[in-house]
Amino acid sequence: MSDIGDWFRSIPAITHYWFTTTREVPLVGKLGLISLAYFILWPEASLYCFQIWRSITATFFAPVDPGTGSLYLVNLYFLYQYST
Repeated sequence: MSDIGDWFRSIPAITHYWFTTTREVPLVGKLGLISLAYFILWPEASLYCFQIWRSITATFFAPVDPGTGSLYLVNLYFLYQYST
């Protein structure tokens, strides 16, 4: 288990936070702690209701379900591989 921890601590800071946020935002939505509707970039809500977090959370959100789980893992791999 220390190998995973050592690897995770060895990646650069920006990649570390980007990877962690990309992993945690879908988890928060999947657990129902925050509604998934708040993670989607919706122009009307962003511009007229001043919900500026939508442009940030949409960057980190990826729908994860049994049909897209492997695609999500591939996206995490690409994020790590090409951002370090």
